[in-house]
Amino acid sequence: MRGRFPFDRNKGLQPVGDQIVRDGNDRALADRGMAVHRRFDFAEFDAIAAALDLIVTAAEKLELAVAVGIDEIYSADVEVFAPCALGGVINDDTVGRLRAKVVAGAANNQLATPLHGIRLHEMGVVYAPDFLVNAGGMLSVGGPIFGENDPGLIPGRLAGLYDATKDLLARAAERGVAPSEVALHLAKERIAAAG
Repeated sequence: MRGRFPFDRNKGLQPVGDQIVRDGNDRALADRGMAVHRRFDFAEFDAIAAALDLIVTAAEKLELAVAVGIDEIYSADVEVFAPCALGGVINDDTVGRLRAKVVAGAANNQLATPLHGIRLHEMGVVYAPDFLVNAGGMLSVGGPIFGENDPGLIPGRLAGLYDATKDLLARAAERGVAPSEVALHLAKERIAAAG
């Protein structure tokens, strides 16, 4: 995925955000059987701050990331705003500042209230609901928890999330409503059907 992703120098990209930015580069390592896990916490690693600044500068030059302060992260000129660590980040104070065309991240409860999903829709921002986007994590680790140990099932289920996201966005567009509204309605239907 190409694009510029905002991040807070004090928090880094966090594990999922880091994966979004580095996915293309690390795929070659993963294909060779090398696990790639990174998490940068800039506040705790002052000793390597100079090296990290070099990495940030390189990422910015390659347009993989743009370093901004926490006060600027919402108004950063980016294509995708991907909240991957904290919930409630789309709220009364931040929603109107967003310049991204898409909000899609793995953090739980990104919207402070359901009204913020409607506001994103009114602003023309595509919101991929968090519980759909981050379902891949549960699919990846949930199999053994629920007694399914066949890792071959995971790719198909992950592909199903892509299709479910496309379907949800299409339904929202057809109805002229926020994707968050459609997602909540579908989730309530499934919970009621499960009894």
